[in-house]
Amino acid sequence: MNKDYLEAVKSGNSTKIAEYEGQMNSMLSGMLKAQLKILLFTIPLIFVYGIISQQLMLNFGEFIITLPVHLPIPQFNLEQLINWRDTFGPVGWFWITFLISSVAAQIVQGLIEKVNKPKEKN
Repeated sequence: MNKDYLEAVKSGNSTKIAEYEGQMNSMLSGMLKAQLKILLFTIPLIFVYGIISQQLMLNFGEFIITLPVHLPIPQFNLEQLINWRDTFGPVGWFWITFLISSVAAQIVQGLIEKVNKPKEKN
């Protein structure tokens, strides 16, 4: 579509330009709506996981989990921006589960859209 739009711009065909701009704007709107749905699902999870994390620190402050792989953990240290770790406490485990559930939510959202898309075309 972008190639056709650029050809219409080069040729100066204002009707085609307006048509392609309308299509691109509707596609952009759809992408923003999909991202907003995921954001609306993720924001409450931050609060829920925050409460769970706080309770874990109070009740299981000595809890440590060691993963079979090292994960990159960003730091605010100019000497070493990423720290590769395999051992986490309750708060680290909270962030790992938060990221995993966010990715799972995006996958489910994509699958739902794929299932609903053929129904809309009929």
